[in-house]
Amino acid sequence: MMASLRRYAWTPLVLILASWSWDARPGAALDGAQAAPAHLWSGVGHLDDGCTATRVHARRVIYPAHCGAAHAMVVFDGRREVRLRGCRVHHDWGYTNGLDVGYCELDEEGLGGVEVVQMADPREMSELLAGTPVTVVGHGNPQPRTKRFLAATLERIRPRLLSVRTQTGGVCRGDSGAPIFAKFRNEPRMIGMISARRRGEACETGVSWASRSDVIRRWLDATIETLRPFKELF
Repeated sequence: MMASLRRYAWTPLVLILASWSWDARPGAALDGAQAAPAHLWSGVGHLDDGCTATRVHARRVIYPAHCGAAHAMVVFDGRREVRLRGCRVHHDWGYTNGLDVGYCELDEEGLGGVEVVQMADPREMSELLAGTPVTVVGHGNPQPRTKRFLAATLERIRPRLLSVRTQTGGVCRGDSGAPIFAKFRNEPRMIGMISARRRGEACETGVSWASRSDVIRRWLDATIETLRPFKELF
């Protein structure tokens, strides 16, 4: 097991929910998690302040608004540094209102080896059920930062918000913005992005809140001026 990823309650983080064919057993927690191979979740990186960020478009990454908008760089696979042109956060964000979301524009588009993560569409989001096994992927505290994954369960589904429960480990400081993946017809999709722990200490087992992918997509569509390239992604 790896060193603990310390995190404070109400710190931003993102979850990826999935039921994968590789090893994502319950013991693979972010707090003492297994490192994720470089070729898996290659589109999940971290911002210069440590918050997790996910590439959902050729030129854009998303992350939690509570991480702020003053970012200059995103790092993929611990070593690939990409400069940012600017960032923007939802003006009405809150930790538990489902609007804890922001995006940054990448200074370059051709990033070979860094995937564009596919977000679940509204139909797929409508198929989600409580009890779905998920996988949380994030870049928590340990230095050097390493992607880790944690098995979790989708606990509650609300109009703007999801909650996920971990059993053998927990999300930590730096895991804010971790994407959440679920499988639909055997294809992985990002269904949410962690915002905060419900209660308890960093890295403990328990429940965390996540903004829904469909809510994030609607805000991006309504906010980004150059909408055509983004909408064509879906």
